[in-house]
Amino acid sequence: MAKRRRRKKVNHIWEGIKGFFWIFWVVIKYIGLGFYYAAMGIGWFFAWLARKIKAPKFPKNNKTIDVETKETTRDEIETKQERKTREKAEKQRPDTPPEFNELDAEHTTAGDFEHFAESYHHKSQVMLIFGKRGSGKSTLGFRIMENIAAKTGRPGFVLGVKQELLPKWISQVESVDEVKNGGVILVDEGAIAFSARQSMKKANVALGKLLAIARHKDLTLLFITQNTGMIDKNVLNMTDVIIAKQGSLLQKKMERAVVRDFVEKADKAIKSVEREERIKYCYIFADDFEGLCKISLPSFWSTKISKSNA
Repeated sequence: MAKRRRRKKVNHIWEGIKGFFWIFWVVIKYIGLGFYYAAMGIGWFFAWLARKIKAPKFPKNNKTIDVETKETTRDEIETKQERKTREKAEKQRPDTPPEFNELDAEHTTAGDFEHFAESYHHKSQVMLIFGKRGSGKSTLGFRIMENIAAKTGRPGFVLGVKQELLPKWISQVESVDEVKNGGVILVDEGAIAFSARQSMKKANVALGKLLAIARHKDLTLLFITQNTGMIDKNVLNMTDVIIAKQGSLLQKKMERAVVRDFVEKADKAIKSVEREERIKYCYIFADDFEGLCKISLPSFWSTKISKSNA
């Protein structure tokens, strides 16, 4: 009898121990699950909050934009009112076709102007136009672009110029990479986007690549600046045509050494013209022509365009 009582007592103790550990395991299990799901919830909340901070929603166009990237398009960030304003300005742009009015070679120093004209109309060219402020550089650039467009139908593009004032056959681009094959692109005041001091920037790298394949894509690039000292060497080394307008007082000293002799020639030729008429003239230096030429205004030119490019 005594043995049976001891066995029962041991069994009760063992059952008690097992019950205790089972209760302990259940408590640990569900408390652990509680902590796990609580941590998951907190993590999800902070991830959602981070997305909200990183990509705020603009209710006016109901689109989400990543504010840390630079790949947002104009349609993604402009408001409804801005879109209306842009569309209205687009409708007001003149729909007139380009008109041809060739440069007038008044004095030929070397080569043949007709051969030069045929070349710049149809072939890929890198043309550098420089001169003092207000000397008519943009006028000349647009005149050349219009002649090419009228003669061959090649599309025109501008970078850094107000498009609202230009005819519809000229398109505005944000990057040289957007220029279509066979196009003519005018970069007004090229030193702003392609400064020698900023040669490692993305725009300059893209331009260097574009220049390397310009002839393969049949592109003509017109660069307008006040002096060649402000133009990146990569652009200058690949220039096919250099065109000088009236120079400033210190023009010769500011130019790169490789074009200084040409600047002296151009300055002498332009100064042979009466002072009031000098804005109408330019001096061209190319492989197949060198001389003094007279230019006419582009057909779409106006005082507003002139001021916007001053």
